[in-house]
Amino acid sequence: MSTFADAWHSHFGDTRPEGHSLREAYPERWLRIHSLPEGRRYPETTKDRAILLARHHAVAAAIVGEDLAWLVALSWDPTEALAPAHPLFPWIGPARPAGMWGPADHDDDLPDLSVFAMLVQWRAADFDAALMEVAEDRSSFLLMNAETGAVWAPYDGGADLIFPHEWERDRAAIQFSSWTSPRSDGL
Repeated sequence: MSTFADAWHSHFGDTRPEGHSLREAYPERWLRIHSLPEGRRYPETTKDRAILLARHHAVAAAIVGEDLAWLVALSWDPTEALAPAHPLFPWIGPARPAGMWGPADHDDDLPDLSVFAMLVQWRAADFDAALMEVAEDRSSFLLMNAETGAVWAPYDGGADLIFPHEWERDRAAIQFSSWTSPRSDGL
């Protein structure tokens, strides 16, 4: 089995493993879903949290399914180990970074990115606490299907999805049409 860095580079080259970087590099394969109705950004009630989790569970299942996935924790602080306080520490542990990405060529203001990765079998409820940390803008992670390279990158407000092929994005756009933006740019 290849390393995360090898797998990532085979699908995305030098693109940083972040939803917004992937969106810019692969717009024809990108789809964004919103976590809450009417594009509301943050959950305020128990019902909102249930809706958010149900939407993300459905989307992650469509991206990863039963396949192995790279669970990827992101840190914008250059570090040699994942912090024990990180919500993905129970899965990834005190591992050394699987890769470091510097600023993108067009954006020198971006900080260096430390990436920690572990192959996992996706089980939605296992990652609910980490997903809620992302929903509250306190953490960041993504899943990359180890076989296809499809990516689910949740953020506070939704998720950026990157598919291996444009036709797969089009199929998901129909499947999740009530969760996508009405804006012409998809944001």
